[in-house]
Amino acid sequence: MLDFAITDTHVHLWDLQRVRYDWLNDNRSLGRSHGLKEYSEAIGAVPVDTMVFMEAECIPADRSKEVAWIANLARQDPRIRGIVARAEMDSGTAVADQLNQLKKTPLVRGVRQLIKYEQDPDFCLRPPFIDAVRLLPSYGFTFDICISYPQTDAMLRFVERCPDVPMVLDHMGTPIVRDLVLHPWKEQMRRLASFPYVCCKISSIYTEANWKRYTLDDVRPFAEHLIEVFGWDRVMWGGDWPVSSEAAPYPEHFAAVDEITRSASPSHRQALFRDNGIRFYNLRG
Repeated sequence: MLDFAITDTHVHLWDLQRVRYDWLNDNRSLGRSHGLKEYSEAIGAVPVDTMVFMEAECIPADRSKEVAWIANLARQDPRIRGIVARAEMDSGTAVADQLNQLKKTPLVRGVRQLIKYEQDPDFCLRPPFIDAVRLLPSYGFTFDICISYPQTDAMLRFVERCPDVPMVLDHMGTPIVRDLVLHPWKEQMRRLASFPYVCCKISSIYTEANWKRYTLDDVRPFAEHLIEVFGWDRVMWGGDWPVSSEAAPYPEHFAAVDEITRSASPSHRQALFRDNGIRFYNLRG
């Protein structure tokens, strides 16, 4: 176990009495409210003292409610230090109205629009999407990239076209861990790491593994490669709770990364588990 408190850069929370999420309607394992009490129980002895809330794909009409609810929770629980909110980046520069509204909530540090479930593999290359993402630095916002693995090549071209935008790749780029498919993923991640404004979350580490028979050796080469190519100053821990709990309990995800990095220096481990997330999302202020 670490001897310092950590930053969880990817926490989902939802209260189904307050905010509506259509994707949860028929989800037996996740289709109930998951709040701070449940999160604290789920993490067990993992020493989280800083959290970034990640939008959870509520219905469009409730997006402002989601942000307001989390901002109110943060007044009750100081662990919540940042919000990554949903914004319609595919609306082009018209998204400025949403960004202006989000800027009124000081805890909002970044935005996201899921690319992962788009049928068009080149969705993130559409000019309006790129134009919207390019607006983010003027608001002081970051962008979380959440893709499915087949979208990786398009994502690389997207990142190249937005050189001034601080970005972070969620969940290691969702590689095909269950079949140990390391190529061309390794080459793609090396190329992504060549863009100095991009970081990577080592998060939800068992989610793409075989849920019935995953082992540490399944995920080790993926995590180790990301640390090698991004370096210790551009990787960060994220729990992805409660979504990640479908694959494994929170402490197991954490224990995997803890074990993989056990031989690293204390300063490197603190960078990954704490400092990089605080710096990327500007959580000190």
